[in-house]
Amino acid sequence: MRTIDASRRGLEFVIKASSDVFSHQQPQHFASLVLEKLSELIGVECGVLCCRIAHPNGERPEHFEVAAASGEYARFLSGNAEEKLPAHMVESLHRAFSNKQHVFLDDHYVLHFADSDATEALIYVGGSHRLDEHAHRLMQVFCSNVAIAYENLHLNQELFDSQLDMVYLLAGAAESRSRETANHVRRVGIIAAMLGRLHGLDEPTCEMLNYAAPLHDIGKIGIPDAILNKPGPHTPEETVIMRTHAELGAKLLAGSRRQVFRLAGEIALTHHENFDGSGYPNGLTGKDIPIAGRITALADVFDALGSRRCYKEAWADDAIHDFIHSQRGVKFDPMLTDLLFENWEQIATLRRQLPDS
Repeated sequence: MRTIDASRRGLEFVIKASSDVFSHQQPQHFASLVLEKLSELIGVECGVLCCRIAHPNGERPEHFEVAAASGEYARFLSGNAEEKLPAHMVESLHRAFSNKQHVFLDDHYVLHFADSDATEALIYVGGSHRLDEHAHRLMQVFCSNVAIAYENLHLNQELFDSQLDMVYLLAGAAESRSRETANHVRRVGIIAAMLGRLHGLDEPTCEMLNYAAPLHDIGKIGIPDAILNKPGPHTPEETVIMRTHAELGAKLLAGSRRQVFRLAGEIALTHHENFDGSGYPNGLTGKDIPIAGRITALADVFDALGSRRCYKEAWADDAIHDFIHSQRGVKFDPMLTDLLFENWEQIATLRRQLPDS
């Protein structure tokens, strides 16, 4: 009965720990969480460390860099395990890597995980007591679940990266037709995310702004070249056509089930609305304009004025500052404008770090 009860409690812990691992989607925290749960599962005296090997191509790497660590191994973080650990422990790391399997010895274990992207991880558990048969089975169950979670984590990241590539491809297509640079749309996304953080938006929303704001002018794809790239001022008739790009962009993105594209659609529709109600297409005022639209409007104008276009030269920083100040409460949200002025140097530096090509 004691054995059955211990098995039940151990399995319950493994299920709970595995659930926590599966629900964690941030790569930078994944290894630390696995180490924490592993320590709780088997108990460790010295600590646990994780080495990550990216794209090894079947060759033994020169070094195993420590990506995460706990206990007395925490001081090895971002260092090379070979330089700090005893030789027999380093040999276990190499054995696990070479044989692509776990290594269980009396005083330590090395667990091996890999994914389809040729990325591998080695988890070293030091100073542990020898596992009995029951604990060994629980360890194997947990390790199997971690391996699945590790693969899923990278598949999710690959999917996200593919979506991000599509965002920049679409944004680049629109900007290329209007002879603007691809780096402009990237800077608009980064600046929008920076303003979002300064405004107090949560981090997931700011990340979404980074990826959605570059699509603010995607509707320009539907504007004739003769109007889009006209070097002089537009006629009243051409202005009407030009302004339809906001609604065109919103319609283009509205059908997506992806949150980033839905946010991009909202931005496309509202980033030409002015705070005083003089904008288009719907004449929204103040906080009736979604915060993502207000942020992107400011980020777009700030960066566009400082960039060269077919119809103008880049403005100096002082001229940009004066123009935006004159439009505080007119075109732009006063609170966001003040945040931009308070962090002007930090945001203006971005153009030097990511210049027009």
